[in-house]
Amino acid sequence: MLKEGAQSKNFFLVLMGLVALLSIFIVFPFLTSIISGAILAYVFYPVYKKVNQYIGRKSISAFIVAVLIVLLVTVPMFFIINTLTKETHYLYTRAKQQISSGRIIGERCIENTILCRGINDVNRLLENESAREYIIGLLNK
Repeated sequence: MLKEGAQSKNFFLVLMGLVALLSIFIVFPFLTSIISGAILAYVFYPVYKKVNQYIGRKSISAFIVAVLIVLLVTVPMFFIINTLTKETHYLYTRAKQQISSGRIIGERCIENTILCRGINDVNRLLENESAREYIIGLLNK
């Protein structure tokens, strides 16, 4: 039989283990943000030190580096999203034209590959007027 002190010690250890496990579940969704923040801090620390040498105030230097990081992330993302939007619109317009014409690819694919069989199946499906109108209706939505 366990002594009273040993029981309370074991209970405390089990309770601490449970709290640690629950803490991991709480932190887990934020893990990617924490890791990426640590990487950014590690990469931009030398920049912060150089800016701090010129300015001399830690808070202003940190603000300048933070603005620099935001600009380095948001400006390329703006161009990527802009290009992705244009490409998506082109793909949508082109797909709508191809479906309206009744064929995904103008000529029949004669090779015996999975891709050719799939294209031929879609072309056969688009020959059906009601199926073609249904797909165009979905694209319009």
